[in-house]
Amino acid sequence: MPLIRGTVTAAAADAGATPGQIDAARLAVTEAATNVVLHAYDATAGSIHVRVGVIDGELQIVIDDDGFGIRPRTDSPGIGAGLSIIARSCESLEVGSGASGGGRMRMRFALTSKPAAAGSPPDALTAQAPAPRDCRRAHVGNTSSS
Repeated sequence: MPLIRGTVTAAAADAGATPGQIDAARLAVTEAATNVVLHAYDATAGSIHVRVGVIDGELQIVIDDDGFGIRPRTDSPGIGAGLSIIARSCESLEVGSGASGGGRMRMRFALTSKPAAAGSPPDALTAQAPAPRDCRRAHVGNTSSS
């Protein structure tokens, strides 16, 4: 998670986000990545794909996984507040399926100031999501790609 939060924090700052917007983006992406860890792969590890960029004056963060997709779970290990926290943290939230059939969350944050490079292409990051039982010992790593 530190790699994902750090990447989003740096991208939000570069985009001209206010400190409050940076905090909101960091909270939303932490909740989204935690949802992937807890729900996307059951007891196996898998990938989290993160894209962050500025499009039409908005900071956009997309979290994709290659897991089971968004589905109801009666045995959820969480308390069920993650999506609500994410939705309250950003201007808009879209939840659906990604190209691989896994889950996708697109979060948008309206920027109050113009970034130096408006319309910049999204930065991409792929991180390893640990198996849920290994969350406390998780090493989030892997590659930065375009």
